[in-house]
Amino acid sequence: MSRGPIGRDPFSERELAERLGSRVDVRVAPGDALYAGDMRQYLRVAYSGLRCVNLSLAAAGAGEPGSILDLPCGHGRVMRVLRLAFPAAEIWGADFDRSAVDFCASHFDATPIQAAPDPAAIAIHRSFDLIWCGSLLTQLDASRSMEFLAFLQSRLNPAGVAVFTTHGEAPVRWLEVGHFDYGLDPARAAKALAEYRSSGFGWTEHPRGGGVSLASPAWMIDAIARIGGWRLAAFFPRAWDGHHDVWACVRD
Repeated sequence: MSRGPIGRDPFSERELAERLGSRVDVRVAPGDALYAGDMRQYLRVAYSGLRCVNLSLAAAGAGEPGSILDLPCGHGRVMRVLRLAFPAAEIWGADFDRSAVDFCASHFDATPIQAAPDPAAIAIHRSFDLIWCGSLLTQLDASRSMEFLAFLQSRLNPAGVAVFTTHGEAPVRWLEVGHFDYGLDPARAAKALAEYRSSGFGWTEHPRGGGVSLASPAWMIDAIARIGGWRLAAFFPRAWDGHHDVWACVRD
């Protein structure tokens, strides 16, 4: 298992931006909550996501994917660069927000899928060479995280690669010292931290809905093993925009 890039990174955000920048579709949906008015910052996160995908494919020894699932796709922040990086790939976009799915379908030629809190209710009846799952497990409790991990594994082609992100040791430290609170009040933050210290996984409800989870590397490695049918190919701490831990698993 690779624990991260060694030596020069051939997939840096700067190199990706120079190669793809002039062709990136910079249209943003009016309802895109991830866009805060700064296109450079918005695209930096997109290029970082593509970098994580490229590093994961390389670590897994995988070729260029012919089919991609982006779940949750949002309004296409990362999908817009996946479309450029893998122009021949068939891309499917799934999200809980129907307007986001429709935007990706109309702007990035994605097949639209309505996501659901219960993965068994997501009507995807095929498998993929690559799954990008950015910032989904960061919101789910332990039980739902296991359900979605099993879902990702079940939707991979043989030798397919799933790339997913979690809140790891850095966000735990930030919460502990008050550097970044994820919009949580002190009581909710304390609950998640206490669970994390006890079991390696912590979760709390967010006051605006959904939740915030914290997952230690040891907990994630055990969870991946319990799912079975795939292997951990790479772990990149804080690889997505210097924030999320990134995991790459390959279906046996």
